[in-house]
Amino acid sequence: MLDLDLRLSPHFIARELFDPAKYTNVKNKKTGKPYTIKEIEQLVPAVKVDARLLKLLEVLRAGYREKYPGAVLVICPHGGYRPEPLNTAVGGASGSQHRYGNAADFSVKLPDGRKLDAPTAAVMAEYLMAKAGIKGGVGMYHATDNYIHVDARGTNVAWYDSYSSAGCP
Repeated sequence: MLDLDLRLSPHFIARELFDPAKYTNVKNKKTGKPYTIKEIEQLVPAVKVDARLLKLLEVLRAGYREKYPGAVLVICPHGGYRPEPLNTAVGGASGSQHRYGNAADFSVKLPDGRKLDAPTAAVMAEYLMAKAGIKGGVGMYHATDNYIHVDARGTNVAWYDSYSSAGCP
């Protein structure tokens, strides 16, 4: 049985990076029916999260909170650890860092309830990663999104759909 309340770092627990309940709306490609929690727990005996990702998330949490006191990182429903076949079922890339427990898609919830826009969150993530000496990926899929992707793959890479239209430097 998965210990979803396992503390992985000072501010993150396993459930934030992988929650079987968030996959019950995803279709199992073999059966054509949505996954059940029992099926997911059989597929995933343990939540894998790379220590480098946890360090990155702690750095980002602190950095966003410094600029926006009270800000919270909210991991997207399928935005943490995503083992096969769940990665495929949600349309994840075959080489996704999520498959290795080394990526997170998240939004930054501000104290007033709004979410930080993706361009601001992405540029700030790149800055905070560089400042901390963390090499990894930062991705923004659409300038109008309110979430971004980060990973700690060990090499710097960034992708931005609508990069220039988002006003990113």
